[in-house]
Amino acid sequence: MGVDVVWKDATDRELDRALDSPGWLAQAINQAQDARRTDVPVLVSIDLYGDTRIFAPRTDSLATELATVRAETLNPEARVHLGRVMTLANAASAQPGTYLLCVGD
Repeated sequence: MGVDVVWKDATDRELDRALDSPGWLAQAINQAQDARRTDVPVLVSIDLYGDTRIFAPRTDSLATELATVRAETLNPEARVHLGRVMTLANAASAQPGTYLLCVGD
């Protein structure tokens, strides 16, 4: 199980992606949802089993939330992957008219 993140423009053209085949992002989302964390509201709103679109300014919030979760993560591979997703969130924030599509299993 994983949650792939695709950065898209206003015409739905793919600009970049981060595949979550190891399930690191899905695990972070699941743990945050199970713990009922209120400090990462965008992260916990991502559907593990469906599609979730995240537009600015929520992409800014997601980047900040991912930084928080990444800092708490002990596994180095998971930290790298969460950093990659954070990079996509920052890119979507910096480029008007783009968004993130989170595709759950």
